[in-house]
Amino acid sequence: MKSILLLFIAIPFVGLAQNSDVISVTDRNSKESVSFRKVTTSDEGKMIDDQQVDDVIYKKINNNFYKRVIPQNIINVTWFGNTSDAIQKAVDFASVNLGPWRRAKYSIYLPEGTYVIDKPIKITNVEGIHIYGGGIGTLLEIKENTKISSVFELNGTAYGVYENFYFGGAPGSSCDNFIYIYWGDKKSDVQPVGYPKRSSTQNSFTNIRNISGRFKDAVRIDGHNQNDMSMWYNCSFNGNWTPKETDFFRSAFNLGDGKAGNNLIHNFQNSYIVGVKNAFIFGGVGGSITGGGASNVDTYIVRNNPNETLLVSGVRLEGTSRIYRNEGYLNGIHEYPDNVTFQNLWYSASGSQYDYFDSAADGILIFHGGGTLNIIGSTFTYFPKDKKMRIKLSGAMNNNFHNALNIIGSNIPEKFENLFIVDLWARASVNVIGSNETADGGMKMGNHVHQWMKDFNYKSTFLPIK
Repeated sequence: MKSILLLFIAIPFVGLAQNSDVISVTDRNSKESVSFRKVTTSDEGKMIDDQQVDDVIYKKINNNFYKRVIPQNIINVTWFGNTSDAIQKAVDFASVNLGPWRRAKYSIYLPEGTYVIDKPIKITNVEGIHIYGGGIGTLLEIKENTKISSVFELNGTAYGVYENFYFGGAPGSSCDNFIYIYWGDKKSDVQPVGYPKRSSTQNSFTNIRNISGRFKDAVRIDGHNQNDMSMWYNCSFNGNWTPKETDFFRSAFNLGDGKAGNNLIHNFQNSYIVGVKNAFIFGGVGGSITGGGASNVDTYIVRNNPNETLLVSGVRLEGTSRIYRNEGYLNGIHEYPDNVTFQNLWYSASGSQYDYFDSAADGILIFHGGGTLNIIGSTFTYFPKDKKMRIKLSGAMNNNFHNALNIIGSNIPEKFENLFIVDLWARASVNVIGSNETADGGMKMGNHVHQWMKDFNYKSTFLPIK
């Protein structure tokens, strides 16, 4: 009688465990107990089949499908492992299981730890994806003796948020870019069938840096079609560039290539760049750089075929050869004159262990290729011995444009000899207002203008004291 009673009690219990809507399973990586809920359809309402069973998000038990209960819709990458394949699986899941407005429903979390990267992680055709790490303890490190094109490839992605992780490279490794942003076939405004149907736009990046690794351009944004309005907050990159380096550390940010008219603007706040040839390359794009600075770089900003205005504000540069180089206005995308403003800039050539000034032997600190250049409230100091500094204004190759250099309230030291150089064809004016003298007995600004054409206009005035 007792045996019969025990059997009666046990049978319902077993049936409940096998057919319950919620079951508990031990996670194979974390060893924690995880809840799974019985389902028949995915987040998008599609029927679940065996192809989706990965034993991480989906399981199949007794011909029933179960989906992992994901608290706060946060996917922990370590559920899949700690490799680029693991991150890719998390990205793929988040990219197809979407929420309202067909935007990413799930965030992807990279807990502290080292993730071994041996191939690019591709984020394609998704809006609103959120990938974040645990800060300095989250390291995406390229595998030893491995060469890859990039760590993250963003193709046709928009409104994404990427934050709080670091890049690195094990010995013998390298990449072209840590982050590469492009769209589709890289040439068509309307993409062919099978390619992402929208541009890569308005993605934001916060607290992203590298602690090691060899790269060509830490960030590359393709310029063949529209990849615009990216936002970068406290993102800094460092390399080991020297004047003899030709393969790596070309730039921290290489944006556009001067061809696509809708690459528009990109904005940076508190980005500090160390040890690259060029901190920023702006190819047919504009935007703003606010705060931060650079050291041990050859040229802070290289710009070609300007399209949009550029503002540089509150930046500290040391151990830097050139501040800005735009060697000619070569019929920009929309044939607009350029407009660049430097304000509250602090510049010093000292602080570098290398003689970067070999690449600026002509002493031209700022080379503006046409349009308007404004220098406001800025300080220039600590130049190399026996170097004379100049600012050159090169005229736009278009007689409809007027070119102007305006220096307002800035510290101009005596090291500036023949301060302004203006090309023969430039229709130009130079205006200096309220700028301080640093030479003994005062600096005669008029003697520091090299006038190369008859309609060149130079004015040196001080605001009246009231």
